[in-house]
Amino acid sequence: IDEQELSIMKETAIIVNTASVGIINETTLVNSLKNKKILGAGLDVFEKEPPDTTHPLFNLDNIVNKDELKT
Repeated sequence: IDEQELSIMKETAIIVNTASVGIINETTLVNSLKNKKILGAGLDVFEKEPPDTTHPLFNLDNIVNKDELKT
């Protein structure tokens, strides 16, 4: 899923990835979330596992990732 696919989604779309690494271009996802092209994202996998906690995705308030859900 890259810029073309994200650009045709509604602004109310929430993308969820629990499938596998490499399905969503994370750079494009960050830009879409920052620019409010889509509403949010739920991520169970990242391009790099374990994810780098300095990745720009972790600075966004419109994502939920698997580590935030652990109690």
